[in-house]
Amino acid sequence: MGNIVYVVGSVNEDLRLRMERLPEPGETVSADSVETGLGGKGANQAVAAARSGVPVRFIGAVGDDDPGDRLRRALSDDGIAADRLRSVPHVASGRAFVLVDDDGRNSIVVEAGANGALDADEVRAGLDDARPGDVVLCQLETGLDAARAAVRTARTRGAYTVVNIAPFHAGVLSLLADVDLVVANEHECADLRSALAAAGGGTVADLGDRMLVTLGASGSVLGEETVRVAGDAVTVVDTTAAGDTYVGYLAAGLAEGRPIAEAMRQAGRAAAITVGRAGAARSIPHAHEI
Repeated sequence: MGNIVYVVGSVNEDLRLRMERLPEPGETVSADSVETGLGGKGANQAVAAARSGVPVRFIGAVGDDDPGDRLRRALSDDGIAADRLRSVPHVASGRAFVLVDDDGRNSIVVEAGANGALDADEVRAGLDDARPGDVVLCQLETGLDAARAAVRTARTRGAYTVVNIAPFHAGVLSLLADVDLVVANEHECADLRSALAAAGGGTVADLGDRMLVTLGASGSVLGEETVRVAGDAVTVVDTTAAGDTYVGYLAAGLAEGRPIAEAMRQAGRAAAITVGRAGAARSIPHAHEI
């Protein structure tokens, strides 16, 4: 077995509603279709990494309920090791309500459910066999304690750490010293810049090549133009999982030992395919499609 991507993160059952346009506040609109499926930033990124062809282990929590069983099966069906996915009694699995319009734009409301029960001790135990060459990937949907435990444990194990700072929380500043690569979109990068300024903690530029910003259709950039990868021109169907596809493929490329510029290009191509398809996890391509 090669290097492993450990994903510490959220897993939700998505309820996806497609409509001509997103509702304004106080407005009711009709949905053209409704479907359910695997979602959550952690799960989407794990699926992307797994479909790239690398071994993936998932550390997270679901409810001891039917949706939790479905989510566990969905991860396993993609070849993701889900034995470190805990079933929490008397707590519902996480859910996300995703509204998507005909232009591919979305609005998402998340109910954390069991994702909020993931604690630092579980994360540390789940990473007890991580080693140099492995990549530990986390986001902020499961809270700062889980992310902090992930990056600090990974650091002691010699693994490479990637943190996607979404959804943004100013407390992420406490993680930066232990993170090898911070990934953010333009909005999250702006939030990080503001948080650093408010804390008197330097600037985003100080992170140098530890900062990677995704730019949507314009591609992605590492540091102060150390690497810039152009985006692909595509017809947008649904942008829901594009960022997660990018992050998952990026982490997988780093675990395979690819130079970061090559990993960024592969991740961008995968994300471009994702936005041309409907859905979250099911829209993520396999490596042979790229």
